[in-house]
Amino acid sequence: MDIDEAVALTQDRLAEEGGSMGDLLGHFRNGVSPTLVGEPEWERILECAGSLPITMGALPFGFELPLHTPRPEADFGVSLASGTRTAEIFLERARTDRTDETATAIARLFRQIETENSPLREIVGRKLMLEYDIGSARDAERSLPGMFLRPGERPIIGASGQVNDVRIVVDALVSCVGW
Repeated sequence: MDIDEAVALTQDRLAEEGGSMGDLLGHFRNGVSPTLVGEPEWERILECAGSLPITMGALPFGFELPLHTPRPEADFGVSLASGTRTAEIFLERARTDRTDETATAIARLFRQIETENSPLREIVGRKLMLEYDIGSARDAERSLPGMFLRPGERPIIGASGQVNDVRIVVDALVSCVGW
């Protein structure tokens, strides 16, 4: 079984367990110390995760814990890849709800990744990471999640003549949010 088949199978099985990442994370509270993530912060994470499909659990997800501060807060990160069941959910949201800025940005980015002979896909593959500021953001600041692309098979190394690779990635991120 290759990685795409494994992800698809995991997404199918997760879909049988619930509807949202909030449903999945609800099972993890006993394994996350309240010293690291306090109860009000955990509730905000579950609220955010409640809007994300449970199938996102088939790819890496986790928490960004600020160990430099004693506050028990965390940000929430998830991954998704073009061509997956989860990607289709976001593409459908972008088609049916023009107010869903996250889905629109993801759809724009995935169109660039899925274009034939895409230089972006050559650099970053099909995967995208999202970071939702939960602990680090105040209520008025919450909007789009942070979006991350990382080089896959072709790492970007300084002084290696890859300025165009950096430009392609930056242009993709900037254009996906409509800038």
